[in-house]
Order: sequence, then structure tokens, then C-alpha cells
Amino acid sequence: LAPRNFYRLPKIWNLDLRVSRRFHFTESTALEVLIEGFNIFNRTQVTGANSGIYTASTTAGSLTVPASGVLTPTLANGVSSFLVTNAAGGTLFRERQVQFAVRFQF
Repeated sequence: LAPRNFYRLPKIWNLDLRVSRRFHFTESTALEVLIEGFNIFNRTQVTGANSGIYTASTTAGSLTVPASGVLTPTLANGVSSFLVTNAAGGTLFRERQVQFAVRFQF
């Protein structure tokens, strides 16, 4: 058996960038133009993996009876899904996004 918490998910590499410029018109008014980018390098952020080493199936296989009357057994798939990515992204680490904004302060 493996020890508890022996596997690790890949590191999260996320770069956000903001560039802005403020223009003053009077002492109390200003216009700010800004560009923001999230996940600039557009990396897939893995946030979950299957941690079940053994899975129980409700059926071990199936039995098909074709029109010819010859029984053909079909075995269940024995491929393990241990540590297979099952969650990527979500609401916090998503695809690359860019937004433009203009703010007027008075």
C-alpha cells in the first residue's frame, strides 16, 4: 500500500498582468485606461485527480445474445484511472482572458 498523500498534483503556474495609464484633467477629475490579462500563458491548471486506486464495478461484464444464438461474452475494462486528471480550470484558474476598461473619476 502507498502512504497517505504520497502523490502530488502539478504546480499551478498562473500569471496575471495589468497595465494602466491615468490622465488628469483637473485637480479632481481623471481618466484611467487599463488592460488586464488573466492566465497570460494560457496553461491548463490541473486542480484534481482521481485518487481511487481500486474501483468496484456493478457488472463484471456483459453477455450478448445475437440473432445467431451464439453467446459472446464481453469483459469489463480493467484500465485503472488512478491519478488521471478529473478537474482542470474551474472558476479560479480558467483559460486566458483579457479585458479592457476605462474609468472616469470625479
